[in-house]
Amino acid sequence: MAIALGLTGCESPAVAPDHDPPCDDDLHWTGLSAGVWQTCAWLDSGELDCWGCVTSYDQLEHLETAWYGQCGVGEDHYVQVDTADHHTCVLHDEGRIECWGECAEGQCDPPPRPVFTQVSTGSMHTCGLASDGRIHCFGDDRWGVLEVPTGQYTSVGVGWAHACGLTPEGTIDCWGCGTWYNAWGDEIDTDLGQCDPPAGAVADLQVRGSNTCGLRADGSVACAGYGADWYDPSFEVGPYVALVVGRSATFCGLTADGIPHCWGNACEWGACDIPAYTYATIDMGYAHMCGLTTDGHLWCWGHCEQGQCNVPCGPTGT
Repeated sequence: MAIALGLTGCESPAVAPDHDPPCDDDLHWTGLSAGVWQTCAWLDSGELDCWGCVTSYDQLEHLETAWYGQCGVGEDHYVQVDTADHHTCVLHDEGRIECWGECAEGQCDPPPRPVFTQVSTGSMHTCGLASDGRIHCFGDDRWGVLEVPTGQYTSVGVGWAHACGLTPEGTIDCWGCGTWYNAWGDEIDTDLGQCDPPAGAVADLQVRGSNTCGLRADGSVACAGYGADWYDPSFEVGPYVALVVGRSATFCGLTADGIPHCWGNACEWGACDIPAYTYATIDMGYAHMCGLTTDGHLWCWGHCEQGQCNVPCGPTGT
């Protein structure tokens, strides 16, 4: 169901912070990934930490189990991390992918041979971009995500039931979106338009949830999938230099001045109420958002019941 806030325009309100940055010290975070229940980030030293995943109760007082091991961290230094619903994957310096968390469908078992340059996680599947430009996907194939087209790509993105690759020409190829049956025998059509990507060339590919988006060379945004038509170009405050897509049909563009502007579903939960700082990097989970300021501080806000906004002061090793 579409939330009306997604139709009111894309400019997010700047919110004056009501407290100091979470960590007032010499630590500098340099990268982050926001998942459904958790947040992961790493320091300039390469040390990784993940937090959140706290078990809580939903609105009907049903127990929500958020901990599947995806908030655990390894003991190495990493060049990239991507965390999704119930599993987390990292890319090692030497191009090896390592994953942990809920792994029952094979989503934590990458092929050993290729040297990878990127990793992207979905609901029960993972894809990696190899150094030769080919994409390898592993895990559950009920939606056809493992049926990767032949060809070379420069980037890969994975959603809930689909995956996409960016070609050297800047066009987007997508696959998956298959029909499947749930435990009660109901037919579920996962195709909400996300496998029919925006036409033309884009400079950057962003895939999350049931959305496929591209950032064009002129800084404009083009999206397909659920909620993609909520975006009204008359509200655009770009051009944008970066784009992120949340897992609940929420979209954020980052201007050259480091100001994020967001629109979509998660605004209902406060994810679009952005603390008034200048940001170098932003990322969005399902209903929470995090941003790295230009001075290396990390902020998280929005719907935070699982602890995904409780930024630690340096790696906890948990």
